[in-house]
Amino acid sequence: MKKIIYLFLLAFAFFQTACKKEKLMPYELEASINMYKQNGDSTVYSFAVKEENVAYDTIKIPLRIMGLTAPKDRVVNYGVIPEKTTVSTANYELLPVFIPANSSVGTLMVKVIKTEELRKTEGRIWITLGSSSDFKPGTKELQTFLIRLNNFLSKPSFWDEIRFGPYSQVKYGLIIRETGFSEFSNIGVENLIYIRGVGRNYVANYLRENGTELLDENKVPVRFP
Repeated sequence: MKKIIYLFLLAFAFFQTACKKEKLMPYELEASINMYKQNGDSTVYSFAVKEENVAYDTIKIPLRIMGLTAPKDRVVNYGVIPEKTTVSTANYELLPVFIPANSSVGTLMVKVIKTEELRKTEGRIWITLGSSSDFKPGTKELQTFLIRLNNFLSKPSFWDEIRFGPYSQVKYGLIIRETGFSEFSNIGVENLIYIRGVGRNYVANYLRENGTELLDENKVPVRFP
């Protein structure tokens, strides 16, 4: 009987030791990649609110890995979803992307290019992550991102011609770019005066520096009352 109890205790101790060793074994998660959507699933980029000489820009989307870091740069593969992307390749360029050595974060970069195509209609670029030799796609909801791209501004319903004069996309873009205001319906008289003053100063400085008036999309001089 004592022998049986002894064998039982010996087996139990072996089983406990084996369990402890199993628990101590490291678990290596397969490396995968996700977008870090801190500002939502999409972004809108309008060349209409940029300086006229801006011909291209870069959209940056943060990336995070799942798994361990590595002592080397690791390649991230990505592309567009053809059936959802509505602009030609003349409007964008997919730049090389990698996760730096010993880092768990990186940046996906898409170069967007201004063309005449964007003056008439808003284009869509649907970005999606893919597999590479270093990473597989991670969480499904964090694999795609929409870039909405245009070069025009629609006349807002709250535009006040008495305070700002005739509407144009160039004038509206100037206001947004120089003052930060894009909506004027409930901002108060002081802010309205400020916006008009900034607009006047801008077109006056433009004339002084360039020797010609700033023209809107219809080749009409931009002026504020």
